[in-house]
Amino acid sequence: MAEKPKVIITCAVTGAIHTPTMSDHLPVAHDDIASAAIEADIENLVFMKKTDDKLLGDHYRWSVLAAGAAQMPLATAASQMGGNVRVGLEDSLFIRRGELATSNAAQVEKIRRIVVELGSEIATPDEAREILDLKGGDRVGF
Repeated sequence: MAEKPKVIITCAVTGAIHTPTMSDHLPVAHDDIASAAIEADIENLVFMKKTDDKLLGDHYRWSVLAAGAAQMPLATAASQMGGNVRVGLEDSLFIRRGELATSNAAQVEKIRRIVVELGSEIATPDEAREILDLKGGDRVGF
């Protein structure tokens, strides 16, 4: 069996407002969003991953972000399926059912603990830059 890739954990540091000017295909109205969405559940995650595997083989990296109550379950599942994960207050205000998260860091710490306890390794920032072929802060002009 192939070695599982290290999991990259990301977090939105600030919020972003998406507007129709960003793309003509971006759903904005509630009905448009609902009709374009797929239910956030494990069955659909597995289906999408299998579809990508058929179309792309094993030459791609993928990541999951899920909003609300689906955030931690889908992030956990994705991490065990070879994916990367994103968590944060922009996607869910809660750390567990009925309890508000105190920070983005609390959500990152939680998913990190879960992923490690399940036997996966977390990529360091330098490893994530290398995996994703990113420049790094020392080689950008801002």
